[in-house]
Formats: sequence, C-alpha cells, structure tokens
Amino acid sequence: MKRGEYQKCREYLESLCVDTEAVNSLIPISDMAIAALINNYREMCLKKRIPLELDIEDNMSGIVCTVYEANKIIGNLLQNAYDEASLQPGGSTAYGIRLNIFKRSGMTTIRISNKVTDVSKIVEICEFGHSGKSGHDGIGLNNIMQIVDRHGGVFYWEIKEKNIINFIVKIPNRVE
Repeated sequence: MKRGEYQKCREYLESLCVDTEAVNSLIPISDMAIAALINNYREMCLKKRIPLELDIEDNMSGIVCTVYEANKIIGNLLQNAYDEASLQPGGSTAYGIRLNIFKRSGMTTIRISNKVTDVSKIVEICEFGHSGKSGHDGIGLNNIMQIVDRHGGVFYWEIKEKNIINFIVKIPNRVE
C-alpha cells in the first residue's frame, strides 16, 4: 500500500478472501481473522504431522474482547502448544494439540491442551518474564492474563494425567 501497488494489494485480498471463505466453511468461527489464525495452525500441524483436534461449539461472536485480543489469546496458546508438541516423539501417534471453544454460563471458554515434556517447569514458565523457549522473553502468557483481567475473565492452567496440560481462558460474553 505504501508503495502504491494497489492492484497487487487487491489481488492479495481477493485470494485471501477465497481462502478465508474456505476456512470459514471448515471452522465455525464468526470472524474471518480468528478462523484464519486457527487454520494457519492447522496447516502448520499437518506439515509437522502433529495431530490437531478442533472441537468448536461456539462461534465466538458474543465475546467482549476485540478480535485482535482474541487472536492474541488463541495465537499465544496455540504457538506454545505447537512448540511443545514439536518436541514430542511419536509424530502422528503423539497426543498433539486439542483446541476446544464452547459457551457456558455467559462465558466463552477457550481450552488448549497438549502434552508437556517437563511438568516441573510449568509453574516457572507461567510466571512473568520466564520462558521455556530459548531466546523468548516470556511475556505471552502475561499478555493473555492482562487481556483476560481487563475484561473480567479467568485464565488458569491444570495438569491432567500423563503430563497433559490444559490452558483455560474464560471470556465473558456481551449482555444482550
């Protein structure tokens, strides 16, 4: 746009719209940007043979946060899960990543689950400024906490059997 290449921009947007419409038919999310983000991770997982299970019961149209904020939440959690799943042995037989989005009691819940290699590091990683990844500053989960707090939501994690971690975000829905 800054270089005045409007035709190239128009062509790019047209191809983006075609892809996004295809994604929306697969991922029942009301906003194309959120659906595109999830689809991007779906494609990344396919390339690395990481199982990604999507269970989307709510289209997220009622959440009080912005699309940008929703993408920060989902993107950070999916990236962390993807990075961890990439370290897991087993390829297509591994646990992989599970994304659930559903609505209960006036809240939209986003739950992302994956297997972790070292459960003992989880508490440390969830503190501000700590990261389990080399070269990262550890602010991703803190950004999620700030967004959730700003909107009166809840963010927590829990460990399930066999080193499965669930990151759970509950965002209030608009009162209609």
